[in-house]
Amino acid sequence: MKYLAAAVLLVALTGCSPSEILRALDSAQAAAAAPRAAPTRQVVAWDDYAPGLRAQIDAHSATPKVHCRELQATLDTVSRDSAATLSSTGHSNSSLIAYVTESLSIAHCM
Repeated sequence: MKYLAAAVLLVALTGCSPSEILRALDSAQAAAAAPRAAPTRQVVAWDDYAPGLRAQIDAHSATPKVHCRELQATLDTVSRDSAATLSSTGHSNSSLIAYVTESLSIAHCM
């Protein structure tokens, strides 16, 4: 009964016909159910880093607010070791630092 009252009120307030409201609701429902594209992440030269590092970072960022210390420790390490990476690979850890920073944000640690 409360849904009928809400529908009548919606028709009265918007001036739309019931069929227009139903079409709008169907469209909104379809849009909400549509799969969303994954956010674009920082590109990192993963081959230049330890095997499993990306999987470890991604696993830590998958559960909000659980692995913040681990992610922060990773960020501290890659920030500190950037000069060594530059010497051995020809690039700094700037893209990896950005990736870990994004992961901290995804994990709601920031």
